[in-house]
Amino acid sequence: MEEKEKLQAILDNLYLGIMMLDNFDRIIYINPYFIRLFGYEIEEIPSRKKWFEKAYPDDNYRQKVIAAWEEDKCKIRHGEKIVQLFKVICKDGSEKDVQFQATKLPSDEILIACEDMTEQIRIEKDLAHSQKMEAIGVLAGGIAHDFNNLLMGIQGNVSLMLFRLDHNHPDYRRLTAIEDIVKNGAMLTQQLLDFSRGAKVDVKPLDANDVIKGTVKMFRRMKKEISIRERYDDELNMILANPGQLEQILMNLFINAWQAMKEGSEICVETNNVYLNKDVTELHLLPPGDYIMISVSDTGSGMDAKTMEKIFDPFFTTKEMGKGTGLGLTIVYGIVKNYKGFIDVKSELGKGTTFKIYLPVSQRLGKRDIIKKEGMEKGKETILLIDDEETILEVGRELLEALGYKVYPAKGGDEGLKIYGEKNKEIDLVILDMIMPGKGGEETFRGLKEIRPDVRVMLASGYTVDGVAEGMMEQGCQGFIQKPFNLKELSQRVREVLDK
Repeated sequence: MEEKEKLQAILDNLYLGIMMLDNFDRIIYINPYFIRLFGYEIEEIPSRKKWFEKAYPDDNYRQKVIAAWEEDKCKIRHGEKIVQLFKVICKDGSEKDVQFQATKLPSDEILIACEDMTEQIRIEKDLAHSQKMEAIGVLAGGIAHDFNNLLMGIQGNVSLMLFRLDHNHPDYRRLTAIEDIVKNGAMLTQQLLDFSRGAKVDVKPLDANDVIKGTVKMFRRMKKEISIRERYDDELNMILANPGQLEQILMNLFINAWQAMKEGSEICVETNNVYLNKDVTELHLLPPGDYIMISVSDTGSGMDAKTMEKIFDPFFTTKEMGKGTGLGLTIVYGIVKNYKGFIDVKSELGKGTTFKIYLPVSQRLGKRDIIKKEGMEKGKETILLIDDEETILEVGRELLEALGYKVYPAKGGDEGLKIYGEKNKEIDLVILDMIMPGKGGEETFRGLKEIRPDVRVMLASGYTVDGVAEGMMEQGCQGFIQKPFNLKELSQRVREVLDK
């Protein structure tokens, strides 16, 4: 009797749900943790049949569970363990992922241990998704870089032809049309770079409410038939962000909501200050603290679980051909991640979708806006141009010479260091490509500084200012220009560096 009482005490205090069935599939025991886990008392589930009806209300899913159970029941042996994972609907209507471990006792009774795996599975899915998006981001950034180099060759040659042609020349209009196409291509690659982790732009402290109100006003003008409800926290904390990127996030979410809605539906926009503790933020590898929450919800068609798993993937779209690129939510994801924030999405078919974006509160002053010069800026200084791409090297040399500069072209880091070692006294500026085989931009930059510590260097890259480039800027590089650039942009950026 004492042994039975000990066993009973162990089962009653175990942090696993325990269910025991007899030879007639009657449930003869459940422990207190089982009741806490699922909410059902033993009177409500006296048999396996009743348990299946309560826990698996969906007929199709229930039949799947029953089939698996019958197969396991035939295979189970004394002392052996069979493990299954099923989704269970609890008494309160919530859904849990539960791992069932069934063992046959010497008395032929079946002992089943139930472990709630919901949180673990969610964390694993979040981690897998994060790793997938990280890998896609690296791939997207690489594609964008290579594509920008191709566009640079086109843009450079077009800029040279436009520079030498009269505005009335019959080909002038065609060349400006090509330039517009190049700009559109550059915008597409910029979207990919915005998605890839680490892409940076100028940011400043801003009140998100002001940007949201302005974007809502603009969207209302575009889609007058849409009803938008607004709820703002008047004391919303400041964030450090780029207003254009925040507007881009909102417009993508508004357009997505509009496309999912039927007549009579509405969009609701809401902002709030929130404090997120470690339990929430560690799932996203972020620190706990003060965040703002921007919510955009709609009463549209919603999404199923399978669609939700892919919504942030580049080029994934449920729209018809020509109705979207599939980059909208990818851009949203990339920008939010770059701001050290995260997105929570909830959706149900026929019941709409809610996107909640969490962004960290700004703790420091922002940078002043840079006022750009207008017009073409020329010069007479000497420039060393280092790039591994023959086409870019040639067109870059011609662009700089068209602006009045003397140019030494160098293919790759080794040749660049050789020329700089011989002619550094007459070279006023080095324009250095970031990504090169052999000696890359960072190693070449260190070599240039060894030859002459006060060397003036401007970085050029198909990437944005991120990662290694940002570190090099902090170590003394005086400027950065992103490919593809036209003659005017090049002229202004070169003068900014030389006139410092």
